[in-house]
Amino acid sequence: MDYISKYKILFRLVILLFILNATTIGFIVWHKFNKPKREAHLFKQRESFKDVSKILKSELQLDQNQMLHFESIREKYYQQEVKIASRIKAEKDSINAIMFNKNSNEILLKQLAHRVAENEEAMELVRIEQAHELKTICTPDQQVKFELLVKEIRDYFRPDNRPNQK
Repeated sequence: MDYISKYKILFRLVILLFILNATTIGFIVWHKFNKPKREAHLFKQRESFKDVSKILKSELQLDQNQMLHFESIREKYYQQEVKIASRIKAEKDSINAIMFNKNSNEILLKQLAHRVAENEEAMELVRIEQAHELKTICTPDQQVKFELLVKEIRDYFRPDNRPNQK
């Protein structure tokens, strides 16, 4: 009799542990998948709408001629940005190589840092020129929408607004 009651207690403990484990796992899964996601208003229903050109065309209601101008302007400035970005990367690589060298040259490091800053300034000037050209092909109503859209796109692509990346 003692033997049977011993198994009843063990059986009940196993069932209790199983229920506790299942509840814990369920809570963890529920918590992981029910986190609120931070998304920009524009992209809630269109997650596949990642290409900025398509977003601009759709939201600004650009005609075919405007879209061709947009694409040519973006391509022209993209090529300039790539060249400047590669110079910045090369200069930063040089800085790192010299900075951690046994006999680092402080004067050369400061010159390289100055060139990096000049190239970053050039990058911002290219972006300003691009924005100016893009605005010139828009109608006044489109320019108002464009201003709001740029803010929303900026917020969407912020590093802290990427829930799936850690």
